[in-house]
Amino acid sequence: MTIELNDSQRVTIDRLAHGGDGIGYLDDGRIVFVSGTLPGEVVDIEVFELKKSFARGRIEEVVEPAPQRVASQCPYSDECGGCQFWHTTYENELRLKTEAAWEAISRISKVEIPQARVLEAPAAIRYRSRVVFHQKRAHRDKRTGALEPNKIGFYRAQSKQLVDIDDCMITNSLLNQVRRALEPALRDVGDCDIILETASATSVMVTLVPETNYRTNLPRSLKAFMQSVDQNPMIRGIRVVGKNEDVIYGDIAVDADQILAHVPVHAARLGSGDFRQSNQAMNRVLVDEVTGHIKASGATSVLELYCGSGNFAFAMPESVEQIVGLEVSAAAVESADALARLAGLQRYTFAKANLDKGLVKTPWPGAEGFDLVLLDPPRTGATTVCQELADAEDGPSTIVYVSCDPACLGRDLKTLATGGWKVDSLTLLDMFSRTSHIESIAVLTR
Repeated sequence: MTIELNDSQRVTIDRLAHGGDGIGYLDDGRIVFVSGTLPGEVVDIEVFELKKSFARGRIEEVVEPAPQRVASQCPYSDECGGCQFWHTTYENELRLKTEAAWEAISRISKVEIPQARVLEAPAAIRYRSRVVFHQKRAHRDKRTGALEPNKIGFYRAQSKQLVDIDDCMITNSLLNQVRRALEPALRDVGDCDIILETASATSVMVTLVPETNYRTNLPRSLKAFMQSVDQNPMIRGIRVVGKNEDVIYGDIAVDADQILAHVPVHAARLGSGDFRQSNQAMNRVLVDEVTGHIKASGATSVLELYCGSGNFAFAMPESVEQIVGLEVSAAAVESADALARLAGLQRYTFAKANLDKGLVKTPWPGAEGFDLVLLDPPRTGATTVCQELADAEDGPSTIVYVSCDPACLGRDLKTLATGGWKVDSLTLLDMFSRTSHIESIAVLTR
């Protein structure tokens, strides 16, 4: 049977892929991915993408819904690509995505993975303390010729089409308020990324990254808004990022407790733009879980890789006498080092290092001299470092690996296994409720 683009098909959803899409099969045997579906459902779909080995479809009708299907609380969930699980109960979401994550880690690593401990989120809505909205200026659609109004929101799944989002259900209410307050000021700015992050419990730091390099010649509406920042208690500061220089109004530092789970000194500040977990409540759970593993290991010296501004470092057990943190961001290293000095903490050393090139060019090749290595790499993982740790004859006896991508974690566990490392435990944390994303902690020994 020949299947063409835009054809309708009736498919049964067999299982979920990591990422949240349902997996079914077209009449010609090709696998098809369908978002917004659940295992066991029968759906009529329109095929909107057709490749040699797979296809993608969108729901036309749910013919036989699963018992766990519910009406979405989010008015944008059918269009917005930001979340994947508004169509089911939270309990079912947690089960589906942790099963998919464990399967991906196990299949890719090809090593024995213990049953995962699962930690659920205390709240599934209004948890994001940092968010990136996108603005697209009013324009005429090239395909339809229709006039598209100015929009601020998120992209559709697998698309560059923007969905106008007035109130994101997983985002802190204060950030949504600021998004709405900014809208009139941004009308003449054009295409732009809008980064909002809590600066305190009651104020927000705004970073604008416009496509146009305005230098100091800002559009009148934006300039007037920025000049009135000191009269707006919701906004602590605004930065407009330029090609050669930024334009800043107000205070662009954020309270350290918005980024760090444990702050070493009262009333400390950090630079805005430093990496942060966007779910503060689950970040505290994550940090306590990691430091609990470190304490249980008996380690007295820890090498922390991809340490950021010290989110894990400043929560280390007192039993750890030496902590070295390596991080590629000079600003984050400077922030962490300044906090350690301000708090009078002698056991900390923070240094800049490009860990994509491994540890070989740092003073600590192979992590020699440390009892434990803690890794929290970006989504792309830690390929070079893991190969070095696998090859090292002398080095740590324990690795604690924190990951936001099950596939990359599986790949790196496979590498570590070549050096005799074994996975003792796996914890999955729901850091990003209503999305397909999951945080993992793997503890390894040899």
